[in-house]
Amino acid sequence: MTFNYQVNQIADREFGRVNTPPVNYYIGLLTAVPNPDGTGVVEVSSVGTGYERQVLPNNKTALTPAASGRVSNVAEITFPVALASWGTVVDVGIFDSLTGGSILYDSPQPVGKSYEAGDIAFFDAGDIVWTVQNIQD
Repeated sequence: MTFNYQVNQIADREFGRVNTPPVNYYIGLLTAVPNPDGTGVVEVSSVGTGYERQVLPNNKTALTPAASGRVSNVAEITFPVALASWGTVVDVGIFDSLTGGSILYDSPQPVGKSYEAGDIAFFDAGDIVWTVQNIQD
């Protein structure tokens, strides 16, 4: 899903208000699917759990070429070892900063996966797909 915040960012880049896209994106694990307007983001807690978003360079070696508005990860994305329960991950978000910031896209997972202490979350190449959608008012 493309969120309204990201649609505005795309329009600003396309029509010259912002000249350069971000150098990096940040991948986060979500325990709930966000609302279409980008609210309701429930990310795995980083307090005492070992969790942190992972950097995804915004370049042609990290992301596939777009096809039908879709791109995916080229390489495996691996998170640190869970030091405590992360809960059940049902969605993967792409954010504009390492902490806080705004969610730009999400990739709901077909099957939620529970992560407990000692587990390592990882996604093979092509496992995470983001789609740029036309949002109608």
